[in-house]
Amino acid sequence: PLTLIHAPLKQLMDKLTACQWGQKDFDGWVIGRARYCLHSRSEPASCESIPKKAAPGYVLLETTAYDAGRLPCQSLEICLVDINVLRNTGNIKEARCMPGQLTMTFLPEDLKSFLSASGDTNPIHYGPNAVVPGLWMLSRLEELYGSHRPVETLSIRFLHPVHAGGSVRLIHKNNMVTGTVGSTTCFTMTIHSPDQT
Repeated sequence: PLTLIHAPLKQLMDKLTACQWGQKDFDGWVIGRARYCLHSRSEPASCESIPKKAAPGYVLLETTAYDAGRLPCQSLEICLVDINVLRNTGNIKEARCMPGQLTMTFLPEDLKSFLSASGDTNPIHYGPNAVVPGLWMLSRLEELYGSHRPVETLSIRFLHPVHAGGSVRLIHKNNMVTGTVGSTTCFTMTIHSPDQT
């Protein structure tokens, strides 16, 4: 099951789930935006996690991994959104699957393996209408589109939840990847070159 998660993301995810973020309980929140950066291929020796800023229904969390020389080698920035805020603003609709030529499918049995491997206990990722974790999507996108070069950055903005069993159609144009389920855009991702980072 651990092979489902790219190693650098797995290390940062472990640190993220271990961090209590000021004793705040984020069960039921979803990822609205994520930015993963591979600064170097050095092995992480330590990690630091800090909440950068927060507003009602939103919080920005940042985890940085440092190598033995105390230089940043990876970073993961996540904007969490309270699912109730999304529901109250009417931004959540039921999504139907329309596989395209290039798709990522998120099978319920694979979701169970991912949740077990990552230790994610957020209740929105369980049950008949389970929401696919944003970090799982980001990890799979990194495998597809990441060049694995130093100072590579993928920025993703999640716009609509993807539910277990759904397939996301991927549209890649220039440095942008758009993920859609049916006619609904679920995320947009930018692939940054080293000079852009």
